[in-house]
Amino acid sequence: MLTRFLGSGLHISLGIKDKKQGNKKGYLKSRLESWKNPQVILRITDKVEKRDAFEEKGFHIKVTPKISSPEERTKYEIFLSKENWNKLTNPKDKVLGGYFVSRCMYDRVDIVYH
Repeated sequence: MLTRFLGSGLHISLGIKDKKQGNKKGYLKSRLESWKNPQVILRITDKVEKRDAFEEKGFHIKVTPKISSPEERTKYEIFLSKENWNKLTNPKDKVLGGYFVSRCMYDRVDIVYH
């Protein structure tokens, strides 16, 4: 799992190894290579109950500290439903790959699978 912070927000790139690990363990971890090198955890869950303003169904994000700028964050915890995970990692078009995006209270989160 490769994580970056781009102009629009958090960008996560996944590959086949990540798909296998996510299916097996139910989560993925990495470090964002900027500012305080925050930990990024992507959790794949049966259902995502909690949603904040602007978040897509089956998606939720928590940041630590809660109210902070990207430069001050030490952790991103992303919850993605198994339904969204399966759509993302089993794309209809194998050439283009899978894509999931959600706005949230903090930023925009883009997750791509190729």
